[in-house]
Amino acid sequence: MKTSERKKQFHKEREEQESAVRERISEYDESKISTSIRMVKRAVKYKIKYDYLLADSWFACAEIIRYIKTRAMECHYLGMIKMGNIKYEYEGKLMTSKEILQTLSLRRGRKWSQKMGLYHVECQVKLDGMDVKLFFYRRTKRGKWVALMTTNRSLCYVQALKIYSMRWSIEVFFKESKSLLGFGKYQTRNFASLIAETCITALQFNILSTAKRFTDDETLGGLFREIGSDTVKLSVTDRIWKIVTKILQKIADIYLVDIKEIIDKLIDAGIHLEPIKLITAKT
Repeated sequence: MKTSERKKQFHKEREEQESAVRERISEYDESKISTSIRMVKRAVKYKIKYDYLLADSWFACAEIIRYIKTRAMECHYLGMIKMGNIKYEYEGKLMTSKEILQTLSLRRGRKWSQKMGLYHVECQVKLDGMDVKLFFYRRTKRGKWVALMTTNRSLCYVQALKIYSMRWSIEVFFKESKSLLGFGKYQTRNFASLIAETCITALQFNILSTAKRFTDDETLGGLFREIGSDTVKLSVTDRIWKIVTKILQKIADIYLVDIKEIIDKLIDAGIHLEPIKLITAKT
């Protein structure tokens, strides 16, 4: 920008006690790789155990892979990679992911999975001297190939795709937060306010997601719906009524009476049990 344009930028003098905001501002200028490693270190510090570090293609680099492989705790990296210019050592030669895929295709290494409904190829390579495994997937013969990389060389192509599908929840968060919670539409020139908006939106999303988990009767799905196992979750109210119904059924069995008679007497006594009456009428 020109000097005149920089002068028009918003500036604010901050007090020294605003250490949290100053820390966020200093993080703003860090690279995404160093920031992601620091986030993982923070998780380790608070003893958050994990089996896999899931990441998109932005973080597929030797620096992160080396950090994960040197961790004392047993964990692995699993992430998408770009079909770009990064060189991997395959059969003693340095090749890009596209070149490796072409080599495997010429050898007819491509296989069709009836279970997953896609073509897949896998191979073991080295990235900057470190052992990793590559998976290639595509839906149709002329479809675009996508690739995953993991440090767990014993992982199969089905498990790799299932585990990586968990990362899709991040994309769901951004999409639903922007469309339903107005994330990103807050107009402010204060960096601290932007941080507050992000934190509050994340809290709102987590609270609403938890509420949805216990009240929604619909199946949960997404891009990887066919991969995950869909399960219908009863709402909290339905589960409570079913428990109460079972208790009343036990009482009816003990006293050798019909459960509907007990419910009718309780309703006549002024106890509101209409939902139970509806449930028993359906069954």
